[in-house]
Amino acid sequence: IYTLSLHDALPIWSATALKEMAESNELNFRLRGSFWVQPYEFKDWEECKEYLDMWVKKANELSTTSNYKITTIKIMADQVLEEGTAYMSKGMYADNVLENGDIESNNIWANKGYMMHNVFEYAAQNDLNLHIHQIGDEAATFALNELEKVEKQYPELKNNRVCFAHCQFIKESDKKRMKELGVSAIVAPYWAVMDDYYWDVYLPIMSSKAALDTQYPMNSLIKNGINIAFHSDYVVTKPDMGWLYYSAQTRTLPQKIFDLWYGEDSDEYIRTTDKNKSQDPKEYTEVKLIGPLKNWNEALSLDDTLKASTINGAKTINLEKEIGSVEVGKKTDIDRKSTRLNS
Repeated sequence: IYTLSLHDALPIWSATALKEMAESNELNFRLRGSFWVQPYEFKDWEECKEYLDMWVKKANELSTTSNYKITTIKIMADQVLEEGTAYMSKGMYADNVLENGDIESNNIWANKGYMMHNVFEYAAQNDLNLHIHQIGDEAATFALNELEKVEKQYPELKNNRVCFAHCQFIKESDKKRMKELGVSAIVAPYWAVMDDYYWDVYLPIMSSKAALDTQYPMNSLIKNGINIAFHSDYVVTKPDMGWLYYSAQTRTLPQKIFDLWYGEDSDEYIRTTDKNKSQDPKEYTEVKLIGPLKNWNEALSLDDTLKASTINGAKTINLEKEIGSVEVGKKTDIDRKSTRLNS
């Protein structure tokens, strides 16, 4: 029985339980797992490599069925915007967010860029994928710089083996580099909306609304030839296909989620789908606007939304030859039973 395919980073105890479920045919979905490592926290590469070697050995022991395999190294390129710890380029944060205004104060890889380089090489040498948490635009630049060096020796990484997850801010020049280096983007349309986080958390720490409104590119990534897929970052957001499809195409919070979060009779927030309604922060001191998120041209077409939620996601976990589209020889995942189409 196959009803779902997904990727997740899991603790070792959970991975062991999933292996046992898969071997006893109790795991009725395909799971591709990753192990999480933060190389910059190790004292040197030798110590980090020892940890990676341990995990690769364990991953091989756990990956005994087609339903469950550990195929990926997950690392952080930076941290999160809401805490002011995303690695952003100069001029993106408001004054006084960064220590002494120095963008390098938010670089978790400062003086350890060689460690990221070595992890990328290690992934290539061990036939592992790379899942990279990336929020800030400078974090993307930093990771792409190291990847570019490694791919000269290991060009096989270009084949959807590397993903940036979240992709909250990316420079225009780096969108082109992502295409050239074969980096997929895993994005969350759930978050590409104007909500209370926009007004209360993000806007106060950004240099301007214009800077904030460059967040969550999607359509421009596709136009640059990048493979984009969707994620929920569960448990941060629970998967909801209706919400995902709506927000991917409108960059607006659905009415049902607005009602759930703020209440149908909220006097603190008002919802609109009108792109012409003013978004000037000065007009929303008493009531917060929950409306379409600029840039509006980053919304996806229905066709691209379908691809991002099917075949493109399959590519990021190396299963595009088995699933993700309805074709002869592929598993359809339409029935409760795993079926194959016959010619």
